[in-house]
Amino acid sequence: PSLFSSGLASQVSEKLMLEFNFNRIQWSAFEELPFIFPETPENDKEINQSYTNTSQYRFGAEYQAKDELALRAGFVLDETPQPDTVMGPILPDSDRKGFSIGLGYEMGNATIDFYNLFLFLEDREIRDNQDGFNGDYSSFTNLFGFGLTYRF
Repeated sequence: PSLFSSGLASQVSEKLMLEFNFNRIQWSAFEELPFIFPETPENDKEINQSYTNTSQYRFGAEYQAKDELALRAGFVLDETPQPDTVMGPILPDSDRKGFSIGLGYEMGNATIDFYNLFLFLEDREIRDNQDGFNGDYSSFTNLFGFGLTYRF
């Protein structure tokens, strides 16, 4: 889907930067999910999705604790594009709130970054799914990662 994004960052003090980012996502372009089986085309199927356009809001902060150490934190509010009628186990989704923490450490020409994102998805009670996948859906995601940058 296409995406409109706008952001703003402000260095509010020598050590603290605050950021805000807004995304508008054109999920309405995702109208159906095709399943194509070249060996058995009689099993081909298109599942209606009818996603709606959504917004995403991101807030972040970076604190330069030392010359070589940056501490980071963030929050994201992400709306689901998925109507109840198509919510199911194939592509489960819901509104979500995420909290992140991280740090960056510089060592000469190299920087190593670590992060952890805790993503809380709203519980959904689905009673009118078009394919009969009614039920109660609950999710939590914990994403951890790191990056290594080397400047030549």
